Amino acid sequence: MEALTYKIEAYEGPLDVLLSLIRKNEINIYDIPIAELLRQFIEHIDVMRRENLEVSSEFLTMAATLVQIKSAMLLPKHEEDAEDPRAELVNLLLEYERYKLAAGNFREHESGVYRFVREPVKMEIDYTYTRSHNVSELREAYFSISTAVVRKREHKAFSESISRTVLRKTTSIASKIYAILRGLARKTRVTLLSLVGRDNVRGDAVAVFFAALQLARAGRVHIENDGAALALTMTKDSRKKLKHKMK
Repeated sequence: MEALTYKIEAYEGPLDVLLSLIRKNEINIYDIPIAELLRQFIEHIDVMRRENLEVSSEFLTMAATLVQIKSAMLLPKHEEDAEDPRAELVNLLLEYERYKLAAGNFREHESGVYRFVREPVKMEIDYTYTRSHNVSELREAYFSISTAVVRKREHKAFSESISRTVLRKTTSIASKIYAILRGLARKTRVTLLSLVGRDNVRGDAVAVFFAALQLARAGRVHIENDGAALALTMTKDSRKKLKHKMK
């Protein structure tokens, strides 16, 4: 058999390569020269490697199978009717060729010439609820819905409570101390209520109260109660210091 010269093509597997070698060399598939076929198959693997193509384990397994068949053919035969070691390979190649031809026929008809599709049928939808339920099923469904509604309300209330706590504006005592002194610099008397913000937040009122206590402890202000509201007036020493700074 003459040496085969070929270029790398897209093969689907080792059987595809063997079948291509057999057809191109016009080999009788029932009398395959295993040695020459093995040589060309290995050359094909070497070309794939030189072309940086990935050689899968299937190609290496097929090469080992060919070596095994050739080894079995070299063994002495004790019976004239002994099975040919190439028989299984021949059956595989013939079966693969049949499937390959069938696949080619399918590809020829991919245009849809022989494809028939039924026209869509318009169906009337009946929305009538026909299932019947016993009392226990209805009771379980009711309690399930009721529980879900209660849990949803509790979750919403909890989320709103967390949001109010997290997003609540905090007021520092230092800022209220500054506000009290700034108010007393303009007026002689300031009520605690006037120092609380418009939102009348509890934290704001607490900050004003503690700021007034700290200033009173430091001798900066006097806390007075005129019966209507608590008021703050600046002590004489503080007013003298303030006038001195203003000069």
